[in-house]
Amino acid sequence: ATVPVVSGVGHEVDVTICDLAADVRAPTPSAAAELVLPDRAAHRVTLQRDWQRLLMATRAVMERFAGNLEREGEALKALAPSARLAAQRARFRAAARALVRASERRAERSRAHLAALAGRLGSLSPLAVLDRGYALVRRGADAGIVRSSDDVGAGDRVVIRVAAAEIDALVESVRVPDR
Repeated sequence: ATVPVVSGVGHEVDVTICDLAADVRAPTPSAAAELVLPDRAAHRVTLQRDWQRLLMATRAVMERFAGNLEREGEALKALAPSARLAAQRARFRAAARALVRASERRAERSRAHLAALAGRLGSLSPLAVLDRGYALVRRGADAGIVRSSDDVGAGDRVVIRVAAAEIDALVESVRVPDR
């Protein structure tokens, strides 16, 4: 397939056909998301390293320009071509401004890219689902996930996980709504 296939069925001891056909197999959906999405911290380190290299290269270019300009100015002092020297200074200032603008644009693009990656990573988080008002209910006895009304009964203790807390509760009754 042209699109990579990642299997992350999760917490299963059996091997599925999807696991055998996938390009990459992860033990859980969260691990699959980590494999597919780049590491935000690594991107930040790379961005900072590249930014520092760009600054050092910019300084080196500017120092080289300044050194060249100074040497030319000294050589031309004897001939007094002030117009040529003024033109060189203007070119140097324009090149320096252009280089700074280009560096700022690149840094802004890198920041935007990092923010987009962070947004994608956040949208895949299981906690994002809880932030939208959903809850995860586990049995108090064995911490198993409650998937249907058959999983709990009156008198059972449950733990309800919401976005910012866990709630211990006692099931008073189980009603199945009419569909």
